[in-house]
Parts: sequence; structure tokens; C-alpha cells
Amino acid sequence: MTIEERLEALEQKLSAISKPGEKIIQAEQFVLVNSNGEARAILMVHDDKPLLGLNAANEKVRAQLDLTGLHLFDENGEVVRASLDLNGLNLFDENGNLRASLALKALYLFDENGKDRALLIVDDHGPGLSLNDENGNLRALLTVHDDKPFLSLNDGNENLRAGLQVSDRGPLLTLDDWSAP
Repeated sequence: MTIEERLEALEQKLSAISKPGEKIIQAEQFVLVNSNGEARAILMVHDDKPLLGLNAANEKVRAQLDLTGLHLFDENGEVVRASLDLNGLNLFDENGNLRASLALKALYLFDENGKDRALLIVDDHGPGLSLNDENGNLRALLTVHDDKPFLSLNDGNENLRAGLQVSDRGPLLTLDDWSAP
């Protein structure tokens, strides 16, 4: 192929991408590179969905924006450390285990084994804080339900051992030395 033929083929390709007077450039993928030719950002269509990836100096993906949300990766570009989507914000440890989740009305905290250990919530009845042991059993609960405060302390089987509440009739303290038969 001669240089003239190559040039003509290139001009045809370019004219198919952008017409004179139009300010549209079309492609299946755009790659933004630094002065060394290393990819720093990629805008592409993957599985018929748009995707934007931002790379670190080692060309590993550190951030990705797609239709499911925004995802932030570790320095190796392998483990998702944070994700933001319509359901909320999720934070992950270095092993990819979910450690915290922030939703519209609640904050969940998880231990290294994935057990939910704490929940802070505000619902239509009021705020609440629950604390669970390593087995996921409710051990302490502090709520304000319909403007009435309540505190409960439970044993390992989730049996109420101590409770304090204030109702319209006044304060109530409950102590229970209940044991299973």
C-alpha cells in the first residue's frame, strides 16, 4: 500500500468519526496517557455499559465509575476498598471484607469475620444503637422509641438482664437473674 493510499484510508476513517462542522468524536474507547505513554484514564463501553477507569502511576485501576456506582481500589488495583451506589457507601478492609456500610437511615459496622457488631439507625420512631457480641447476638440496645428512651442489656443468649425505660407513667428499672432450665 502506498503512502497516498494509506493517507486516503486514514482520511476516510477520520471523516467517518467526525464530520466537518460537528464537534462530536466517536470511539469505542478513549485512553488518556501521560508523557511516558502510560494509561492514566480509560473511558470505554464494556458489556454495552459506559465505564470510566482512573489508573495510578503503576497503571493499576484505583477508581472506576460505572452504572452500578463509584468503586475505589487498593494500591494494586485488585481489592475494592470503598464503593458508593444508590444504596449507600460501603467500606472494605484490605482483604475485601465489608467493615462498614452507610445507608440512608443507618450505619452498620462489621468485624473482621463479617459479623454485624454495631448498628446506628434513625427510623420513623426515633434513633437507636444496637451492639452485638462476636456471635452476632444482641447484647445492648439503646433507643428512643416515640420519644421514650429505653436501654436494655442482654446476656449471651439475648435474654434481657437489665433494662431501663421511661414511659408516660414514669421510670422503670428491670433486673433479671433469669437462667435457662
